[in-house]
Amino acid sequence: MRSIAVIALCLLFTVPSFAQTRVVKGKLTAFNQYPVQNVEIASKKPNQP
Repeated sequence: MRSIAVIALCLLFTVPSFAQTRVVKGKLTAFNQYPVQNVEIASKKPNQP
């Protein structure tokens, strides 16, 4: 029982370390001419090779 708890704790702390964050820099425009400020963009689904 104790070994299952140790494995669960290890997984709990290691799985989030596989998550990746990528900073994307650029200019967001509306209607291809008006700059948009203070916008956060999130991906709907990850790119899979």
